[in-house]
Amino acid sequence: MAKLVTFDQKLNQAFQLAHFIHEDRIVARSVARDAAAWLDTALSAQDKRLAYDSTNRNTITLSDDHMLQRLVMIASDPYERAREGGREIIDHQTLLIHFIKHLVRITFKLTPFYTTLGVCRILHNYSTGETMEIDCIVMQDPDRVKDPSFLRARKKVLISELQNRFGDLLSQCKGPRQEIRFNSHNSPHRFLELTRSCLHRFSPWFIKCIHIPSDYNPTEHILDDLSSDHLNDDETQRIQLNRIHAVLDPECFSLLIKGLREHNMNNMEFNDPARTLQIPVFNIANGEPPDNGSRVDISATSALSDDELAVMRQELEHDAAVRKQWGKGLLRIIVDGEERAQLLPEKLNSINLGLKGGEELIEIRSTYQGEDSLLATKLLSYDVNHNISEASFDLHLPNDYTLSFDVTPEANFTDTYSPSNISIKYVSTGGIQRYAQWITQLVQMPAQPFFTSLANAFRKPVTPILIAASIIMFVLFGAYSFFGPNRLDKGMIALQKAYKGYRPYESRITSFDYARFSITRGPTDSGLNESAIRYAELVLRQSIDEKNDLRSRHAMGLFHFMNRDLDKAIAEFKMAVSIDPTDARSHSDLGAALLEKGKEKRDSSGEDRNPVEFDDSLKHLSIALKSDPELREALFNRALCHEYMQMPFQAIDEWQRYLEIDSDSRWADEARQRLDAIRQSQK
Repeated sequence: MAKLVTFDQKLNQAFQLAHFIHEDRIVARSVARDAAAWLDTALSAQDKRLAYDSTNRNTITLSDDHMLQRLVMIASDPYERAREGGREIIDHQTLLIHFIKHLVRITFKLTPFYTTLGVCRILHNYSTGETMEIDCIVMQDPDRVKDPSFLRARKKVLISELQNRFGDLLSQCKGPRQEIRFNSHNSPHRFLELTRSCLHRFSPWFIKCIHIPSDYNPTEHILDDLSSDHLNDDETQRIQLNRIHAVLDPECFSLLIKGLREHNMNNMEFNDPARTLQIPVFNIANGEPPDNGSRVDISATSALSDDELAVMRQELEHDAAVRKQWGKGLLRIIVDGEERAQLLPEKLNSINLGLKGGEELIEIRSTYQGEDSLLATKLLSYDVNHNISEASFDLHLPNDYTLSFDVTPEANFTDTYSPSNISIKYVSTGGIQRYAQWITQLVQMPAQPFFTSLANAFRKPVTPILIAASIIMFVLFGAYSFFGPNRLDKGMIALQKAYKGYRPYESRITSFDYARFSITRGPTDSGLNESAIRYAELVLRQSIDEKNDLRSRHAMGLFHFMNRDLDKAIAEFKMAVSIDPTDARSHSDLGAALLEKGKEKRDSSGEDRNPVEFDDSLKHLSIALKSDPELREALFNRALCHEYMQMPFQAIDEWQRYLEIDSDSRWADEARQRLDAIRQSQK
């Protein structure tokens, strides 16, 4: 499993992308900051959390990377338009960057098919037939390839969006089969390097190049990195991003084209992308671009300074603090920067909103103590038929309020987006809390007014029923709060679910069921659920924020152990035993982590002597067994430790002792195998 990436690294990634587009640090910082604020509220509205605290502990998931990248492109747009419409002379290179960025941005809100279509039919002049073959390779499924009329209709959507975005800066003409296209430059090769830089920058972040054999034959080879057969939702999302990357990344795309060309697919040419490039001509006063149409990329070496990062984190923290204080008031619904509706829950709890189609960003804003506050954000995506991909979704607001959105398409069009009607309902989800507040107010009332009010209330027929229901609900809520799972328990449940059936090391740790250890399994194990792992980490970190105690630190150590980060696991387990030096489970798991660390150190050094970690492991395992003589994990690990310390007789005694405690589990089967192997070696 790949190492997770900190929020500061993501913030730098956002800044560098914005800096590539604008070459202005101030503008780039503003774009990155706006995108991060949108991402924070988008995650909060989905019951997630984006952390930007000074410890940099939290992470962003793969899907959130893609979301942040999209949000940077959206936040960049007003600055691009201002520059294009301002007095400053703008060059072809800058406009080309804006053009390619907008083309990619459009396809990001649609499907990978549109990425293939945009790159092949707008940025390059591959024929419709060639584009169909390329799409077949990208999808790894001939049955899902669209027919020529479908491609031509969908190309109109992209052309229309680009024309609406750039207006008079672009001119259209008709190509073969009377298809609309943009007037293109006579010397597109002058822009080749800049185009490649754009495509590389705009490719999905943190996606490795797909594996394409050097002798790739489209008729014989299956590209597993692009195939989504028999995958779960998270894995399918990764494949979708791989498909986008395969078309946008210049190296991957060239390899795909090379395979098609060399194997003469359907007698088509499939010329190299450098030869098929078509660059639009921009109608600007300064005419032809100077030099070779390239531009020095200063963003590649740029990064936010520590002070800049600190300021941006402080701004985001301030926004979050203001957002949490919001109670109730007028809600403004902003769609793509334009206020489209208002909702005052005290007077009306639902409204209808019409969308013409293609909208990308919904913001929910309000005002608290004179300060504008962004409460929630929703990034919209569309299916291949141009309908909003989610039929319904909820946006959670602060203080247990929710906006529920139900989307109803009003029509289906092939060459434009489909209009929709959205029903928005304001729902309070904090009823239990208000019952508790009501009971508290009753208890705090003076005795005489309390009984007078209660007597008057019971004269109303419905009141006893309401009060009885309130008391029952309050009692049930209290019982659930007392007996139900807390945040730490939820985090452990999520962690166990995320790593179910996975065993990263030979040693045993507490809280996990048996799984077979395979030396070939490692940190890149593809069967793991990345989203579930990150969710588990998020909940466990939140539990530490709430209560920094033995259980939370021990649980965090378990996470790092399962994540194959032994140094962090050891640090967390040591913190746990420092809180309670008698806790057997923490000592046992610390012993397991030290044992595995010692094994790694000995393997890397090539020396045969025992590392100090083995002695430390044995010490903590013995402490664990002193506190709990029948702790199976500690017994198992101490036997294993004696094995690796090349103490066979002690290992035999320990395995026999283990089997006296546990004789019929799969762990016991493994213990017997190890015991038999040691005995055989001593003959």
